[in-house]
Amino acid sequence: MTVQTRRIARPWRNGESWTLLLGVLALWAFARILFPGTDGARLPGAWLPPCPLRATTGIPCPFCGVTTGTAWMARGDIAGAWRSNILSPFLMTASLALGAYVLVFRMIAGYALVIEPGRKARRCLWIAAGAAAAASWVVNLLRFT
Repeated sequence: MTVQTRRIARPWRNGESWTLLLGVLALWAFARILFPGTDGARLPGAWLPPCPLRATTGIPCPFCGVTTGTAWMARGDIAGAWRSNILSPFLMTASLALGAYVLVFRMIAGYALVIEPGRKARRCLWIAAGAAAAASWVVNLLRFT
């Protein structure tokens, strides 16, 4: 895997940087605004459609609870996010890291990271993502059934 940097001309006017930053801000705003309050155990999200797998079979999918966990993380409640789905804290922490990267490296310093993973690195990343989804599913099965 090779990691290089490239200089960004006029970093504060770079459309890709603004798209990434606005995407991170939209995620946090979505979690914060669309789930305004808590009732102690669950965030109100009845307007969202239910998980199709859980609705038809009663078995939770690996991602059941990620939306609720995202809303808990936006409020700073890591334990609530962990209880909702074990992937939520990791996904929201990754979004914070992406936001910091965009602000500090891309917009202030004016450099972008160019990461070119090799075949083995891509395979390892896919295996890690699959293992995380499998672990989440096992935990959801044990927790919600």
